[in-house]
Amino acid sequence: MRLSTKVNSNIMLFLCVWVLTFVLYLPAAQAGFVSDFIGWLNELERNSFGTYINGKDFDVKSLYQATQFITYVFFRLFGLHAWLWHLLFVTLHSLNACILYVFFKALFTDAGIQKAKEIAAAGVLLFCVSPYFSEVIVWEPSFHFLTGLMSILVILRFTQLYLQNRNAKYIWIALLVFILSTHAIELFYTTPWFVLALILFYRVGLKWNKGVCRKSMLYFFLPLLALFAGHLVEYRLIYGTWVAHIGYSVLTGIDVRILLSKPFKYLFHILFLGRFFTHKALVYNFLSSYTGIALCYVLVCIGVYALMQVRKNDVRAKLCLLLIIWTGIALAIMAPLWFPEDFLIIYDRYTYMPCAFIYMLVPLLLSYCRIRKVAIGIYLLIVLANLRFAIQVNRYWMKSARVVNNLLDTYVPANNKMVLLLDLPEGLHGASMISARSDSSRFKLMMHLLRPGVPVTGEMYDVASFNTESPTDGVHVNIINDSTVRVTQNQFGTWWWYDGYGAVNYENAAYRFMNIDGHKYDLILKRPYNQYELRFNTGGVWKTADWNKKNTDQY
Repeated sequence: MRLSTKVNSNIMLFLCVWVLTFVLYLPAAQAGFVSDFIGWLNELERNSFGTYINGKDFDVKSLYQATQFITYVFFRLFGLHAWLWHLLFVTLHSLNACILYVFFKALFTDAGIQKAKEIAAAGVLLFCVSPYFSEVIVWEPSFHFLTGLMSILVILRFTQLYLQNRNAKYIWIALLVFILSTHAIELFYTTPWFVLALILFYRVGLKWNKGVCRKSMLYFFLPLLALFAGHLVEYRLIYGTWVAHIGYSVLTGIDVRILLSKPFKYLFHILFLGRFFTHKALVYNFLSSYTGIALCYVLVCIGVYALMQVRKNDVRAKLCLLLIIWTGIALAIMAPLWFPEDFLIIYDRYTYMPCAFIYMLVPLLLSYCRIRKVAIGIYLLIVLANLRFAIQVNRYWMKSARVVNNLLDTYVPANNKMVLLLDLPEGLHGASMISARSDSSRFKLMMHLLRPGVPVTGEMYDVASFNTESPTDGVHVNIINDSTVRVTQNQFGTWWWYDGYGAVNYENAAYRFMNIDGHKYDLILKRPYNQYELRFNTGGVWKTADWNKKNTDQY
């Protein structure tokens, strides 16, 4: 009867979380088929099953066979039905929230924390309304961040169950999940250390049975560590290096000062919603300075020391230390990765795993407040602030998707001429859209993959893209003469991009691009003007420049 009640309550929790997530991300349901998704889809379409699974043609060198296999299956099931993909991601995120709740409720209960359910539920609610998860839930290439966190939480839960029940089946399940996770995403690097911290907490913090903790070390931590080492050897044999994804040269080339500052920048993002600050660059600069780094680490040491000085029977302090350790582990693996100082949304996927532990730490710390109404008031302010910005970023996704879909739906091919796309929308406040690429036209590839019924066979070039602040942003064109065209943005605060970076002067067989000041550029054509068709967009509407109108701004 008791087991049935637990199952029913967990099902109800899942349904509540699912409905909340579905409603919150409903505006962005049609977004996500952009950027890396196009490259992934192209690889899937043109490669054999074996080549795709092993990622032989991928620029990123990683062992992602499990992720590739799962996404291959889902693509065969869902195709390009945006709603099915969206429902899948909402469901995976909801499952993560429920596993997070079950694990921490049991952890708090084992520790004898009063109101364990309420504190765990409060952490899960923050996890659900975070404004930093839109990239993971909306953007399909973030699939493995969802499954990566799920693998970690499942292994932690089965380790916990073994500590509680000593059932050998939990060992085999945890190891199987870990083996799969080693070929999904490099988040698994942290798993052995999460498990080690959990076992040590039960033994040292809760005085758990010594024999059970010793067996847990033997059956969980040591095999996980051995499998982790085996994966590194496997990667070394295949790729000739020890560093996956980013590569050895990138890792060794990072300034130590930058590495040390990144955890605190992420904490500024997550705890204080720093990414939405107007003058956040001032904070980043301070945190990147030697003074800022030293101050932050001193404050951490003081905080840890203060928690260690709390009377020995205060298990909440020990739990806070455990969550700080887990947060540190999660942030450490993110430190070598690219940090998003500009815009919103982009690279927010890196915060998904750390947030799982940070959002549990917040209500646990608030439980120290003796005035219950004050603690609840502070918590509700945090929730509402997160919810407000979560709604904002989802609306950005919605607006960006409308622009992208309208450009795709209304494009009329001009296959008898070379088409130059003068101003593709790079992104809207960080919500990815269409990047200008040098290797081949990204827009043409998107038409081929997402709108196969409209054949685009002629030559096409993505001249440049620009970051948008509004879905109505665009450019105007001035044809100076038959070989020179000036393109100027209608708005300020945006600039030109090419190949994922700020655009610089370049040229190819068709034209020469000359970036004047980031706000406008000149295009010097290398062929007779009547071989070109100039397309530009404003607010997601295609327009064609008229060669007969010289020295006139065409909007």
